[in-house]
Amino acid sequence: MVGWKPSARSAAHIACASALFWPALACTSNVLSGALGGGGSDAAPSPDGAVDLGAAPTIDADVAVDAATASDAMVGGDAEVGTDTGSADTGLDSGVDAGMMVDAGTPAGRTFLYIGIAGDAFTDGAWVVMTLDPATGQLTEQSRLVLPAGETGLDGDFPSWGTITSDGRYLLSVREQRGNRPGRLVSYRIDGTTGALTRVDAVDTGRGPVHTAMTSDGSAVLVANISGNSLQVFDVMANGTLGTNPQTIADICVTPHQVVVRGSDVYVPCLFDEVLRHYRYENQQLSPSPMMSSIPINEGTAQLERGPRHMVVAPSGQVAYLLTEFSSRVHVLDRDMTSGVLTPRVMGGQPVAVLALPLANTDPTEYRSSEIIIDATGQWLFAGNRHDGPEGGVGNPADDGVLDSVAVLDIGAGGAPTFRNTVGTGGDVPRSMALTPDEDYLVVGNRWGDDTDQPTLRVFSVSNGTLTQASETTVSFGGLPGRAYFVGAFRVSP
Repeated sequence: MVGWKPSARSAAHIACASALFWPALACTSNVLSGALGGGGSDAAPSPDGAVDLGAAPTIDADVAVDAATASDAMVGGDAEVGTDTGSADTGLDSGVDAGMMVDAGTPAGRTFLYIGIAGDAFTDGAWVVMTLDPATGQLTEQSRLVLPAGETGLDGDFPSWGTITSDGRYLLSVREQRGNRPGRLVSYRIDGTTGALTRVDAVDTGRGPVHTAMTSDGSAVLVANISGNSLQVFDVMANGTLGTNPQTIADICVTPHQVVVRGSDVYVPCLFDEVLRHYRYENQQLSPSPMMSSIPINEGTAQLERGPRHMVVAPSGQVAYLLTEFSSRVHVLDRDMTSGVLTPRVMGGQPVAVLALPLANTDPTEYRSSEIIIDATGQWLFAGNRHDGPEGGVGNPADDGVLDSVAVLDIGAGGAPTFRNTVGTGGDVPRSMALTPDEDYLVVGNRWGDDTDQPTLRVFSVSNGTLTQASETTVSFGGLPGRAYFVGAFRVSP
């Protein structure tokens, strides 16, 4: 366990974060006013982090709804798979996680898209299961699993992230909660023919579970708790049940936002601390890296609120790319293949950090980056940009495809990225996106969609890094457009 003592600046961040997650607490500092531009980690009216939950594992709060009665549709995903369990990096991981999709070692079976959505008041939600036509990119809803309103406190308010187990048989979901309550980790059995989900088990997590990743040996799932500032390791049994005595590393940092697994290395971007934490998972235990457990992220003379949010490791394992939420930059970090230590790349005395937005005529307090994905060949990066406009956290549907967009970056010699262009997502605040396992399509989920003509999901065909719109879909939930919190595309076990 690592002890952590916040600086004065971090303490102010904590106070403001508490006010965002629990409005009854007042935020007396303006330290986040420019950085958040409208709301928390994923802000107004409900943040990325909300909190723990109660048990009642014998009661199934999820209600299956046939596709014929479900309103619209949805899609998703990304993953990282492989076989590296040693200390030296061999290039692949056996865990399946967001960020990079590698087909090697993936179970042979059908691909389904899993969309985690939240209702309008963020007090209910659903998993929507979809298929994608490989010829046209059109989405079709197959089924949905709904957490009814009024069942909060059982399995959480809405699903905010998902990870598939290494055998392709179970979807592990974290559900956020509003208020000062623990979160929930829920296991679902996947029907290999239809993709439908059946609840298997659920356990409490720390407050605000925001991200999950399987360990490389497939024996456990790691959970980052953004509100509780903790990292947890839960055993995953062969039948999909979950361990009830997790290893918990408390006070890992202020607002851990993601957990990235590469072999035995575990990396945690810390949104408000502006550092990366580095751990090793060995002999079923998580411990700080003996070489360097904390990597500071800075932007030289830029003096910007950075906000390390999400990171991917290149297929070679030699380079990592970190997306900062508040400055919309992609940082390049060199990775030691034996120790796993990350070193921010510097050129001319300045960190190498490439903008993911063309910033001309753009107010820097109104944009925030979200997700970053790398393709399996290591040639392209895709980074999500969200516009937090003057409407109080909702983007401007009339923008030109720059602010609510996906940025494409080409990766050149030595792993150096170069900004190419942005493409609009059609809706507001694209929070999550995923490449299909064959990487022919990129599916983007919009968290907001105030107008009926704004899509919840937009699908792009991918050709040499070029994104071309193929289709779009509005997913209705409770009579309103659903808010896409997570998009996942997984090849499941037959």
